[in-house]
Amino acid sequence: MYFRFMCCRRETSLLLKKTLHIMSNKNRFLLLYGSQTGQAEAIAEEIQEDAENHGLKADLFCLSQTEKKFNIVDEKCVVFVVSTTGDGDPPDNATKFYRRLKKKTLPNDHLKQLKYTLLGLGDSNYSNFCNNGKNFDKRLNDLGGQRFYPSGFADDAVGLEIVVEPWIEGLWKALRQELKMDHSNHDDVQTENLSKELENIKLVENEQTDSLIEVSETERTKRNETEIDAIIPNKEISNSNTVNQNLLNDQSVNQSGISSNTTNEETVNDQSVDQSQTSSHKTNQETLNNQSKASIEIQNLQEANEKYESAVDDKKTDTVNRGDDSDVSQAETPIPSLKVSTPPLSESGLTLPPSPHPYIGIQYISDAALDVSTIPLQGGANFPSCNSEVVMATIMSAERLTSSDALKTCLRIKLDITGTILSYQPGDSIGIVCPNMEEEVDFLIRRLSILDEADKPITLHVLKDTKKKRALLPEYIPAGCSIRHAILTCLDIRNTPKKALLRMLVDYTTNTDEKRRLQELCSRQGAQDYEKWIRCCSLSITDILVAFPSCNPPIERLFELLPRLQPRPYSAASSPLAVPGCLEFAFNIVEIPAGDDRHCERRGVCTGWLNRLTSHLQDDTKVEDKIQIPIFSRTNQYFHLPSDVTTPIIMIGPGTGVAPFRGFLQHRQYQRQQTPTEEFGQTWLLFGCRHRNKDHIFRTDLSEFVDNGTLSRLCVCFSRDRTEDEPRYVQDLMRIHRQELAQLVIEKKAVVYVCGDAKHMAKDVKETWTQIIADYLHIKTEDAESVLKNIREEKRYLEDIWT
Repeated sequence: MYFRFMCCRRETSLLLKKTLHIMSNKNRFLLLYGSQTGQAEAIAEEIQEDAENHGLKADLFCLSQTEKKFNIVDEKCVVFVVSTTGDGDPPDNATKFYRRLKKKTLPNDHLKQLKYTLLGLGDSNYSNFCNNGKNFDKRLNDLGGQRFYPSGFADDAVGLEIVVEPWIEGLWKALRQELKMDHSNHDDVQTENLSKELENIKLVENEQTDSLIEVSETERTKRNETEIDAIIPNKEISNSNTVNQNLLNDQSVNQSGISSNTTNEETVNDQSVDQSQTSSHKTNQETLNNQSKASIEIQNLQEANEKYESAVDDKKTDTVNRGDDSDVSQAETPIPSLKVSTPPLSESGLTLPPSPHPYIGIQYISDAALDVSTIPLQGGANFPSCNSEVVMATIMSAERLTSSDALKTCLRIKLDITGTILSYQPGDSIGIVCPNMEEEVDFLIRRLSILDEADKPITLHVLKDTKKKRALLPEYIPAGCSIRHAILTCLDIRNTPKKALLRMLVDYTTNTDEKRRLQELCSRQGAQDYEKWIRCCSLSITDILVAFPSCNPPIERLFELLPRLQPRPYSAASSPLAVPGCLEFAFNIVEIPAGDDRHCERRGVCTGWLNRLTSHLQDDTKVEDKIQIPIFSRTNQYFHLPSDVTTPIIMIGPGTGVAPFRGFLQHRQYQRQQTPTEEFGQTWLLFGCRHRNKDHIFRTDLSEFVDNGTLSRLCVCFSRDRTEDEPRYVQDLMRIHRQELAQLVIEKKAVVYVCGDAKHMAKDVKETWTQIIADYLHIKTEDAESVLKNIREEKRYLEDIWT
């Protein structure tokens, strides 16, 4: 019997090899990505992981690896995933590939053999929505490439998953058809026959070896969980087990003066308590240490902690009295929330994404001293949009530009960059490498019950038995750091959790109601709930752990699925000619009020950090120790003064959007002083704020620019203290001066600069320009849009905007 068993084994092995050989020649496609912050790369990796479940093989490469790992001319079936950055530009790692595609010497049939599809990522808050993806798509088509599946363009303003998920779902059928995997040719028939023969052998083998082979229920469960369309049966959620806990949300605010279609900016997390641990674990929940000077923030965090602990105690008492699985009263009507769903979702089956494969292991280095000062920032990994080395700049001064009763607090910080390699020109921006808030990191460590291990040196390794394709350690987590250091400086703990992260959390949640709700939030059927309760509220991993106390994931899984903590960009508000060796920038401190499920007030990651660092300077308190922050210069190809000083410029920048224009005017003033006889073009500035005497920032500087002739026209408006006839917003100022502005742009080829909020201001300004052009040229609105588009292509309409 054993001999017959081994013969069957050998025959099975030979047939498997033969089947795989046949399929390997026809199920392969090339998967290429261009990514600035890692979003497109993560989606491409998801496609690669999923491909195997559909009998396909994806060779995944970054577009920067062109002619090293692939040559597009030799490929027949390619899937592209590309993001857009800057002012509609390709990511840094896709620039070389696109530049080669753009060569004018390429014939129209250069890619005639290519069948392709493309997924573009962008943000409709920006004028050039998915511009890079659209340019890629058009150029591939112009060179003879043919789409085998319609290209998709996902909008981060409303949620990438709205387009990404159905696009990927439809991709598999299109790929199978393109690769002729529909069992219509000889090879497919042969493969199908081999598969049937293989099944017959397996049946014989099973009959002969029942006593030798057993498959445990655990193994079956694990295999089932890897299915893409794992159907979770209908489950009635019990309201009696829910607690009315206040959750802390995040809010994403980009406080920079740089255009970036992929950066989510400032948010703040809340606190929670590990409710599922034993009393011995609770003894480790100490008072938050390393208290910062921001006492209000710390007090809010402590109050949130106390309220959550109270809610935990209430729930435990209630659970003891009722039992964990008690039925809800039929009279109670469930109220939908992050934690509670209502019909029809609560009564439907669920289609879940596959659970991400574990691939990171942590090893603690015993008896090793840890000196975090010697650890390179984020392991020395390159930062997106970085155009220089990271340097340490000393804070020289910090000044509050708004009054104490202004709605927002605006700070101007002056940095000493003497002796560094950093150089800049007006219009450039810097990236500031900031940490998370220490109190939030402490809280997350306690919530995960890893306080005893948090400060031990660690090394990461790839698990030997991992099933993850392309399992690579995150290069931004340095070897020899601690868990605390990694969370503090490397991981974005405020990023809104993706569905893959939620799906992972399902596997580490013990309470059945909580488990079901997490399944709903990451399921295909729960897309609207995910959008409403997680994405729109900008929740963080900490918020999720607060809401679902029985969820206790290992820290390794968070290392795998939390994104990298990104630097924050800020526009230079100075000129190196006017203040040599110095760089100034201005920003509003992001204040996020309580409400909308946010339990307490919080501040932005970077703006809150900078405010705490400079609090003594704002109060004119002298401190002997120099404060340094890590910065680098960012790429910015176009948002600069015109090389021809006779070209008129029109600057539109309400609020902190005026910051780069202060640098422009400083620069122009210096040029005028050096060449007093040279002719300079007109300079217009349209500025708006709420109150004349509260938040009119750089007021003195702007007045001086007008007095000495550097600024030809200064037009201001105040939206909160105006009379009925006065302009309210910058677009109102544009309408008042529409004739002069149109002449400057149409007749004198002026360059227009727009800096500020992307969601409202930038769109309104663009629409106003369209109307001004239509009226001036006596043309239709759609024709005026074409004119403005041409002006933009000429690089005479430049935006530096943020969301």
